[in-house]
Amino acid sequence: MHDLFVIEAPGKAQQLEELLRKIGIDARVQATKGHLYSMPAGLQPLGIDSAFREFGRALINPDIGARIREEASAAGAVYVATDADQEGDVIAWDVAELLQDIVPNPLRVRLRGMDFDSIREAIDGATSVSKSDAVPGRTRAIVDRMIGSVFSNGGFQSVASRALCSASCATSSPSPNVYASLRRRRTAGDRGRPSAT
Repeated sequence: MHDLFVIEAPGKAQQLEELLRKIGIDARVQATKGHLYSMPAGLQPLGIDSAFREFGRALINPDIGARIREEASAAGAVYVATDADQEGDVIAWDVAELLQDIVPNPLRVRLRGMDFDSIREAIDGATSVSKSDAVPGRTRAIVDRMIGSVFSNGGFQSVASRALCSASCATSSPSPNVYASLRRRRTAGDRGRPSAT
């Protein structure tokens, strides 16, 4: 029975299959073509609830999702071999969510290169896909979306902006010129430079 390796870039699929054969692994390779899921197209609804959880995400390409699920159901083991970065971690968790009813514990392979030694090292270091690894990337996406909604609405109307300004806005209304307030707080000697101590 063959294994399944899920990668990001379709252009690397054939090369990875050939390298895996040289290593002695019978595998098929499927590409996600980047992120599997997208948030709602516009900023209304925002797609983030009051507890900062995402909702309304949808498969970007249902055909790719179906193909990965089909291959996973016929595979002996599933390896999510995305890049060794935050985006790779997010995509790995997305793949794990897509396959949770078929493959409850896919393995995460952190690709750092597309050569024999890099692939062998990544496979030897395979771990379970971890939601906690995806948290920083998902959090950044949520914050980016919240900030985008603030600027598209033209004011401090979102949960994100209220949270960001709560400390300074709680005691007084914001000054029309925030920068002037900051300049007054500087001492004449430091000119805004960090101290060496």
